[in-house]
Amino acid sequence: MIKGKYVNLRSLEEEDLVILKKWRNDKKTRLHTREFRLLNMINQKQWFEFIHKENPPKFIMFGISDKKDRTEFSEFSN
Repeated sequence: MIKGKYVNLRSLEEEDLVILKKWRNDKKTRLHTREFRLLNMINQKQWFEFIHKENPPKFIMFGISDKKDRTEFSEFSN
């Protein structure tokens, strides 16, 4: 974990997949992603396992937690 003044960055965990699925299946969010179908937990777990097998990784994945109100959200980028 990387601790900052306002937020902490942490590795993306399998427990994050539930909220990621919810966000990725949101109608407004899907308009701005490459995903055209609704995702399920099987899709999410396959994706999570795939990105953890890549060496070197193509994606940098992390969770962000706001220290002030303890809000948790996850992010990834390539």
